[in-house]
Amino acid sequence: MTSYNLILQSLKYHQWANSSIVDWLKNQPRGPQDLEVSSSFPSIRKTLHHMLEAEKYYLSILSGLEVDYPENLPLDDLW
Repeated sequence: MTSYNLILQSLKYHQWANSSIVDWLKNQPRGPQDLEVSSSFPSIRKTLHHMLEAEKYYLSILSGLEVDYPENLPLDDLW
């Protein structure tokens, strides 16, 4: 497998995994996204923000542009 194919396969999996999580969460009740839990991130919403921050970071590196989003996006915008 070439490096290009390996990177492409990894990116496709990454997109599928993130989309699967978000699609599942969209169909769940709205309240629990903000419940505090004992985890690496204290809530589902904060985990989603972390995912967006990681995407923003890599997009900035790949594009050479600064990518910025508001800190506290509403849940519908966060999706």
